[in-house]
Amino acid sequence: RSIKDWAGSIREASRIWGDEVTFLLRATERHGEFYTFAHMETMILYADSGSTKTEWLGRNGQTEVFRHTTPGINPFLMSSEQIEQMLLAEPALMHVANDAHEIRFYGAGCRGTACHTVRTALERVFKQARRIAVDSDLAGAAWALFADGDGIACILGTGSNSGLFVAGKLVAQVSPLGYILGD
Repeated sequence: RSIKDWAGSIREASRIWGDEVTFLLRATERHGEFYTFAHMETMILYADSGSTKTEWLGRNGQTEVFRHTTPGINPFLMSSEQIEQMLLAEPALMHVANDAHEIRFYGAGCRGTACHTVRTALERVFKQARRIAVDSDLAGAAWALFADGDGIACILGTGSNSGLFVAGKLVAQVSPLGYILGD
C-alpha cells in the first residue's frame, strides 16, 4: 500500500477509536528527510522562525512526530500572501497541514499587527487547525526555557533581543532595534 493509503487508514481508525489508536509510519521524502505519520488529530505544530530559517516541530503528546526546516518567515519583510505561497511550496508541510490541530508560531518580527500577517497566512495553509497562536521569537525562547515561570530570556544571533518574564509574561524588554542596529 502507498504512504497515502496507510496515512488515510490511520486517520480513519483514529476517527473510529479515538486516542487508543496510535500508529507510526516512517517514510522518506524525496529530499532524504524523514517524517512520521501518526495519530495526528492531537498534533501540535511548533514553529521557531527567524528571517533566515524556520524550524518546525510536530508533537503528539510527548512524542515527536514531525520535524522540518523551511526558509525564514518575517512579517516585516514578507506579506501574508508571500508567506502563504512559501509554505504551500513545502511538500513536507503539506503532508501534515490537515493533521495539525494547533499551531504555535514564534517568530522574529512578530509583534503588534505583524502577528496578524503571519496568522492570516497560517490560517489559509493550516485550515483544520482549531487554534493558531503567533508570538515573538523572544516569547518562544522564554516559553521553552521556563514555561510559566520567571527568568530572563535572551536571543543572540542575526538579531539580538532580551526580556524579563514573570509568571510566563513579558514584563520588561530592551528594544531589539532590528538585525542591523540590534547586533
